[in-house]
Amino acid sequence: MKPLRVVFLIASFALWIPVWAQPSQAPISVRISPQAPTSKSASDIWITVHITNTSDQPVDLSGSINEMTGQDSILSCEVHDLNGKSSVKRKYKHPELAGHHPVMDRILRPGQSLTEEQNLSRLYDMSAPGTYVVQVSLRPAQGSKKPLRSDPLHISVEP
Repeated sequence: MKPLRVVFLIASFALWIPVWAQPSQAPISVRISPQAPTSKSASDIWITVHITNTSDQPVDLSGSINEMTGQDSILSCEVHDLNGKSSVKRKYKHPELAGHHPVMDRILRPGQSLTEEQNLSRLYDMSAPGTYVVQVSLRPAQGSKKPLRSDPLHISVEP
């Protein structure tokens, strides 16, 4: 009788593994789109960031906007070439003196979206002609350890 119970327990446990193995849906989706698919060298390159609350709970997206770069503190942008080489980040004199404009009580209710524009040229040197790959990460949601990332976006810079 005992071996039968063990087999039953193992079979019962095996039925639950696919449920545990399924990834849970992220509470927020992050999408980016170019304001223009191609840009001229030495011109500003803008993207639009779309953040949507896909959960059934409100999500707090409070933070601040860096007055020097215009970057939202909840976002992190990465730019590299097609070979994966990172683009050069812009350096500013005394970035520690940059002011920050607080954005408080920015709560997204279930199904709500937030749209922002980001000038990548203020963060990275994208003046050389070529194709750049851009990806945006949103800081980790409460209870999560990993930031949420957008799909990669290709932007062409022409001479």
